[in-house]
Amino acid sequence: MKYTRILPLLFVSLFFGLSLRAEWSLYDGFDYNTKLLDGADGGVGSWTSYWRRSGAGGVELKSPTFTYKDRSGKSLNVLGEYTSVKGATTAGTYRDFEAIEAGNDEPLVMWVSFLASAEGGPFDASGDEVSLQLRSPENVDWVTFGVMGRLDAWRIRLSNGSQKKFTEGASGIYTNDVNFFVARIEVDTREGKSDSVFLWINPLLGRQPDDSAAALKVDGEDIWKPNAPVKFTRMRIGTINSEDPEDKALLFDEIRIGASFQEVAPEK
Repeated sequence: MKYTRILPLLFVSLFFGLSLRAEWSLYDGFDYNTKLLDGADGGVGSWTSYWRRSGAGGVELKSPTFTYKDRSGKSLNVLGEYTSVKGATTAGTYRDFEAIEAGNDEPLVMWVSFLASAEGGPFDASGDEVSLQLRSPENVDWVTFGVMGRLDAWRIRLSNGSQKKFTEGASGIYTNDVNFFVARIEVDTREGKSDSVFLWINPLLGRQPDDSAAALKVDGEDIWKPNAPVKFTRMRIGTINSEDPEDKALLFDEIRIGASFQEVAPEK
C-alpha cells in the first residue's frame, strides 16, 4: 500500500483536514496498490482492523479517484482510487474502529461523509439494498445511508435494535451519479431528549450547511431511549440481497468520520 496510519499526525491533520482534538477521526481514500480491498489497512485515524470480506466480498479498487466540486468551484480534498462492489448476492466489506458512543451526561455529535453512486434500484425485494451502515459491537445497523427496497432514491434508515425508521427518498438526485454525502448524527440518550440525523447531498464546501438545506432528515425523535448503550464500532459498505438474486452495485470513495463539518469536508 502507498499510505498507512503511521504517517505523522501533523501531516495527516494538515492534508486531510482531520482535527487533532477528535480522537475518533477516521479517513480512507483507498490509496492502495492492490486490486481487491480485502485485507487493506490504510487510511488514517482510529481504525482498529483491516477491511474484511462481507458476504461474497469482491470489492475492487479502480482508478481514477472520485472527485467533487461544489457550485462555487471549490473542490474536495481527495486521494487514491475508488471502490466498487457489483453482483446479485450480498457482498461488500466492513472495518472496525474505536468505539464512538453517546454518554449519559452529554449528546454525541458525529459527522460522516462519503462519495458514492448506487446502481440497480429500485429492487424487487423490500429487503434488498446498497448502503453504508454504521453498526454496533453486536452488529446492529444503527444508521444506514443507501438505496433500499422498491424506491430508487437515497434514504436514511435508523434502528434501535427492535424498531426501524425510514425517511422518504431524496428528490432531484440521480442514484447512479456520483454524489457527495455529508451527515450529522446526534444521539442524546438523556431523559426527555431527542435524536436527529441530517443528510446533505452535494453541499457547498467551506462552511457548515444550514439544517434547512438538508436533503433528508430525522429530527426531534426519541430513536435511542434513555441510557441506551448506543456505540458505533463498525462500518459496513456494500450490497444486501434478501430474496432472488438481483443485480446491484455500489461505488464509493473518500470516507470520513469526524466531530465537525470541516473535518469531513476539507477543501483541496
